[in-house]
Amino acid sequence: LDQTPFAFIKEAEPVVPLYEPSDYAVKDYSTMSYTEAFDALVDFLRLNYAFNGIPGKEPDYDALVAQIRPRVVQAEQDNDPQAYYLALRDFTRGFSDGHVGLDGGDIQTQLFLDDTAGGYGFAIRELDDGRFVVVYVRNPGPAQSAGMQVGAEITAFNGTPIGEAVSQVTPWALPQSTAWQIRYQQARYLLRTQPGTQATVTFINPGGQPQTVTLTAIAERDSFSRTSIYYGAPENLLPVEFRILDSGVGYVA
Repeated sequence: LDQTPFAFIKEAEPVVPLYEPSDYAVKDYSTMSYTEAFDALVDFLRLNYAFNGIPGKEPDYDALVAQIRPRVVQAEQDNDPQAYYLALRDFTRGFSDGHVGLDGGDIQTQLFLDDTAGGYGFAIRELDDGRFVVVYVRNPGPAQSAGMQVGAEITAFNGTPIGEAVSQVTPWALPQSTAWQIRYQQARYLLRTQPGTQATVTFINPGGQPQTVTLTAIAERDSFSRTSIYYGAPENLLPVEFRILDSGVGYVA
């Protein structure tokens, strides 16, 4: 290839200039205050977000700004990056789009770990008929000690019908693009809490009678992992195969 516009770069850590129109370049608000950055983001989204004008997909910007901006202003006044992160996290939850997200770095990681550290030792799935069935019981664990079995039907959580209790959950895994994805995550996060938290659960084991027990959460993630959409998935999720041919050429199918 000719040296213009191509060139061979052999440095171990090359510096490659990125040429892109300013309208499409990654927006850098790092020199702005919290409030200035938030306002600039909202202005950009109002003009450029892909699903603007699509019913059910375009967020209610005015309502979101009215709810979130005062929290951003307060976070700036308090110089509180965690409060700023939480405000931005809740801002993203106004989007029905799984491709919208927020990377909160160490703050996000620690908050997530704290909020999901505890479990009651069981996991549930919702069936097509609206029933919630236990698909996993940790051994040992609070649910197992209380006599809960795989296949048990959960009918109430903390005195609330299980379907209503699930509907009240705001999962960490937002935003999502579809209602069923949100519902799936709500069922998972209903059972995540901090160790030591107590909950009353009403269940019916297969062939048994309804019983209500009080469970105390312990530090465990097995029940959470059991309902991950990646549970049991192969290490290489992509349908890609590759090998080195005898000629030394790499082959990808």
